[in-house]
Amino acid sequence: MTNLSLDEGITACESDDFDITQHNHALPEDVLAYTLQLGPADAGWASLVNASHVCHSWRDVALNYPALWSSIPLRSSGASGAFLKRSRDAPLHITLRAVPREPPAIPMHKYFACLYPHMERLQSLNLDLGAAAMFDFFGVCRVWWASPPLETLSLRLHTAYSLSIPVDIIRQFTSLRSLNLHNFDFAIFSEPLDELKQLKISVDQATERTPVSTNSFIFSLSQMQQLQCLELEGIDFHEPVGSVRASLPQLSSVTVTGSRCNALLSQLTFSSSLWISVRCLAAPDDSMHSLGMSSSFWKEISIDHLQLVSEASELLIRAWSQDTQTVDMVIELAEDDEGFAGRIAQGVRPMHTGLLKLEIQRTDLKAMRPFSSRLPPEAPEPEALDPRWVLLDRSAGGGYPHTSGAGEPPGLEQSGGATLARSHRNK
Repeated sequence: MTNLSLDEGITACESDDFDITQHNHALPEDVLAYTLQLGPADAGWASLVNASHVCHSWRDVALNYPALWSSIPLRSSGASGAFLKRSRDAPLHITLRAVPREPPAIPMHKYFACLYPHMERLQSLNLDLGAAAMFDFFGVCRVWWASPPLETLSLRLHTAYSLSIPVDIIRQFTSLRSLNLHNFDFAIFSEPLDELKQLKISVDQATERTPVSTNSFIFSLSQMQQLQCLELEGIDFHEPVGSVRASLPQLSSVTVTGSRCNALLSQLTFSSSLWISVRCLAAPDDSMHSLGMSSSFWKEISIDHLQLVSEASELLIRAWSQDTQTVDMVIELAEDDEGFAGRIAQGVRPMHTGLLKLEIQRTDLKAMRPFSSRLPPEAPEPEALDPRWVLLDRSAGGGYPHTSGAGEPPGLEQSGGATLARSHRNK
């Protein structure tokens, strides 16, 4: 036993209670296992393999925790086989990413041959492949797989619209809770996905897009009654035909990028607790037209948070009546637009009855000053609104409040981003 010196604050007698002769590797096993699990993300499975060869103690700990080996690297049959053996009965997480424009090192069926005896453990599958390799994977699924308990599926194509969504394969996964599809040509989901909670469909922004039938997409969404989170990125939709609608009672979060997504949103019925983010980066006329279509569904619900990123700020005038909405809004200038400030200010004026917070980003607030006049005469009495507004300047460190008189937006004196806020009232 080694005694600690008195000047370290521990007496010679007390030092007998401390054993400092143990080696550094003698960490609690659960702490060491957790540390190994947090290896460098960019190193992937190599980080775990290297760590397990540091010393015998580290190797023993690594081999005693099957969950450490449950993320299977599909690089070679030898490595995959070793990970499968060490993972024992732990749920499996499979990832295979191929270099764009290069085929996988070995045929797809060889990648998955070693997985076949372990299908009952497969929990998540993440594939980022070219069209040929993805097509081969679909063939493997149709021949070999029999409804594994998959909960998370992510399929990403290198080239847009080179394959259609493999609906026949996806419907095999009856336990699927999260689905991410990138660069696929849309196909109709004709059968229910009873457990699906999260859906993301996206297309590369630089791609010349193929519009999707709004009616077909709505029908597909109607098969996902447990859906809670919907994210659409870069999808163009045709104008809806007729009065086809879908009700998604569990949906609580919607994020859409691309103004044409609103042709779809206008046909959906949501729950009253919806959190929605609409990002529109298209041309002003296009954004105004498509977002104006959405006013019909916006008036049916109370939106707690709405984010709009668009040059087409005239949508504010179109989308709200004076007394139907209670909204937090974020508006950001996507590109240089000389009329942005004026359209924002004039569009906000009819919304004072429902607006709780307005955050304006990336614009010169001095340009808005000529438009920041008093509320229009038809506005309700101040007592009913509690309209004490605060301008929070975020460009100069943020947080300093500039208050204004009742019923009057503050003088827009600062430049840069700002938040125009009012005390919340009961909804």
